[in-house]
Amino acid sequence: MANPDGVLFVTMQPKETLALDDFNDWYNNEHGPNRLRLAFVENGFRYKAIDGLIPEFMAIYDIKDMSNLEKEIYTKLRAPPVQTQRERDTMKQITILRRFYDLVQATHPTSLKADNELLLVAISSTESPHEATSFDFQGVRGWKSTRTFKTSQYEAARPAQDVQMHAFDPTQVEEVKSQLSKLPRNDVDYRLFQRFYTFGAAPRDHLSPQKDFTFPDGLSKVLVKQTGGFTAIESYITTSDGVVLPYRLEGHPDSSSPMIVLINSILVDWRIWDKFIEVFFKDPRTQKYQILRFNARGRSENTGPTGVTVDTLASDVIELLDTLTVPKAAAVIGVSLGGATALNVALRSPDRLDAFISCDTNALAPPGNPKAWNERIEMAEKEGKRGEHDVAIVGEDLAEATVRRWFTADSYTDADKAQEIARVKSMVETNVLAGFKGAVKALYEYDFRAAMKSSTVRGMFLVGASDGALPKTMKDMAASYGDGSSLLAEIEGAGHLPMVEQPEQFTEAVARFLNGN
Repeated sequence: MANPDGVLFVTMQPKETLALDDFNDWYNNEHGPNRLRLAFVENGFRYKAIDGLIPEFMAIYDIKDMSNLEKEIYTKLRAPPVQTQRERDTMKQITILRRFYDLVQATHPTSLKADNELLLVAISSTESPHEATSFDFQGVRGWKSTRTFKTSQYEAARPAQDVQMHAFDPTQVEEVKSQLSKLPRNDVDYRLFQRFYTFGAAPRDHLSPQKDFTFPDGLSKVLVKQTGGFTAIESYITTSDGVVLPYRLEGHPDSSSPMIVLINSILVDWRIWDKFIEVFFKDPRTQKYQILRFNARGRSENTGPTGVTVDTLASDVIELLDTLTVPKAAAVIGVSLGGATALNVALRSPDRLDAFISCDTNALAPPGNPKAWNERIEMAEKEGKRGEHDVAIVGEDLAEATVRRWFTADSYTDADKAQEIARVKSMVETNVLAGFKGAVKALYEYDFRAAMKSSTVRGMFLVGASDGALPKTMKDMAASYGDGSSLLAEIEGAGHLPMVEQPEQFTEAVARFLNGN
């Protein structure tokens, strides 16, 4: 007989000594995501009571195979050294009830994914376990689903209980409260909650944090008062094929604010967007956005078990959105290979973004790409530069040749721009060679031309005016995309990375596009 699925059910009441922001920061950014990173934890939701009773907070985690909750992969989360000192200190300030319930029956379970749902929880007394099922909630206006549970076989020492969780449309809160007021309370404890947060397998709450925090693994950080005065979160996701993609999330702290995804070119990391973000968040037109940027495949050694393609890279963007529980991006913006990726996201997943901006790229991989990039690989291999932990890196020679190709000659005579070029050059030089060799294959062969003709996602094509033949190429792309009405923007005084060389012009073009101009 298969082990049952079920839920980890937790109620919490913070004590007066614990600030609500600190409680939410810990739970949303540390505790919950650590559990969602486990493959058998299918999803997790936080609820707040709307019935005036305590405990005030509840969390539910859907578990595939409840026996996993007895295994070391889960139990180690609840003890040092995996459990942080912050978690231990925080939990001392919370009254917590934690229960395992095995699933008995579900009616329309997919509706449990709905945002802001109401959840009525009916828990029987231990003396009368059948009483929780005696009322027909399906007849209540706004009903969406019911799930029935019982005390888990993995908590056999606890008295048996029956539990029902009834989900309702949040617009019917008064109707649900009215029905609830009529129910007898003799043998059943009824509680009414509303969902206010959905966990993903990575932290994303940059509203609650009030102070910096670095996670023990060193890979995740909360950084307050960053660019624009906003809090930033740095962490990572692990893709379905095992590649770690570091990301940085910042900007408007409301989790429902529109999100822009930025995709960098090959050989660099998310810092190429720094100057753009500084200007972007100073502009009143664009302060409503949150920005997600990440290191695409190829920055580190692991590029996945199969060859990297533009489809792989587009899928990574969708996995980022999924992991951070973002249904739809307001815009995806990419440059060079990132520009091809942004366009491909629009072609492959039009329902996951409102718009895209494709910068300094091609609709068709130039036939000379394999030869040109193989020669660049050979240049790096010939130099034989080693980086941290004696790992082969791209090195000085290719880095110098690359930035000379990317930036205009005039920028080298400007002190501030020369400093930015030096920073980009350092990114190129320190890129792991194996990652570069794996990811660059995405540039060898692709062709979006046919798919572009029928695409309906709103798009703009943006290019540095001094980026070789690309201004003409991207003019042709704009004309051939969809109905031919897409915008084209040329950034004067810029080469291949216009957001680095001319961040003010770049921001103006982006802001006008985002605002429909």
